[in-house]
This record gives sequence, C-alpha cells and structure tokens, in this order.
Amino acid sequence: MKTQSDTITHIDQDALKRAFADVTVWIFDLDNTLYPAHSGVTEALEARMNAYVARVCGLSSADATQLRQHYFVTYGTTLRGLQLHHQVD
Repeated sequence: MKTQSDTITHIDQDALKRAFADVTVWIFDLDNTLYPAHSGVTEALEARMNAYVARVCGLSSADATQLRQHYFVTYGTTLRGLQLHHQVD
C-alpha cells in the first residue's frame, strides 16, 4: 500500500509556514482516540518520522528505525535523542 509520505518528494517550507501561521493549537492523536487504528494515521506518522531521521542522520531506513527506537527507549522521545546528538531544535 502506498502512503502519502511515499508520494511527497518536496515540501515548500515557506508555503507551510504561511499556511499554518495562524495555527495556535495542535492536536496529535497518538493513541487512536480521534482516528481508528485501521485508518493508517499511525503508520503514516511512523513512516514520516523514519524518513526524517534517515535524512537528518544520513541513515538507511532500517538504521533510522533502530535509532528511533533506541532514542525513544533511552530518552523517552526520538526528538530528545535528535536534540542531544544531532543538533535538531
């Protein structure tokens, strides 16, 4: 099954900033409260996180997945590991 993250090749960061300039609140559905598990939201989110980690760290998809899991277990979030070890803000 092809996901939306598979088809996105370029994101215009300036356009995104303009489009979301007035957004003051974000709601993340991390436990399938808003969307059912079969909707694919969680899988799409994980695919996008893996792609980001792979790009930032220069890793293969498999290595990015392992690093994400390591950072999650070690620091509680992948982001914290990226902040500490890869200068991600």
